[in-house]
Amino acid sequence: MQTLYITCPLLSMIWTLGDFNSVYLLTGGGPADLTHVLATLGIRYLRLDQLSLAMASIVCALPLVLPLIYFMMKRLSR
Repeated sequence: MQTLYITCPLLSMIWTLGDFNSVYLLTGGGPADLTHVLATLGIRYLRLDQLSLAMASIVCALPLVLPLIYFMMKRLSR
């Protein structure tokens, strides 16, 4: 049961960081561009021809996601 309590929130966090479809299709950035996750923020900067900001917004998720993936793989391999 303990692994379930750890696995579900970690997977939810990983999927939420890259959840492009739900946020973009439902709000498109929302009123006054206030509803963004990192994936939609990257697309917004690409549309504004700000490639450096787009890459930074997408790459900044890596330090958050990689340790979570490592922890999940270590935890599930037991």
